[in-house]
Amino acid sequence: MKWVDEKTTLLVNPTCRILNIPPEAHQYTISGRSPLEWAVDSLRRKVDKNSGIVDDPNGWRAWKEDPFELIRHLRRLAYIGIRSTEIIASLPPTLPSVEI
Repeated sequence: MKWVDEKTTLLVNPTCRILNIPPEAHQYTISGRSPLEWAVDSLRRKVDKNSGIVDDPNGWRAWKEDPFELIRHLRRLAYIGIRSTEIIASLPPTLPSVEI
């Protein structure tokens, strides 16, 4: 997977891309990355140097049985980022003090 156009487009594989990802999808971050960025980083093709074993998310059986499941998953993560940004923006600047 590869980001292009300042993270508004995600190239999932040679035949599939997700377009028009809003900037709000990247504003909510956990340890410096949005939920969508975490998924993209964890779903990269990797080859173990010692064993030569290839971990290729595009080859996973679940994706082969339902190729749109990966796209739905990534779209859900973009939605989580967008909604989290909206919810955080709607919170008051400070919470009122409560005496106990």
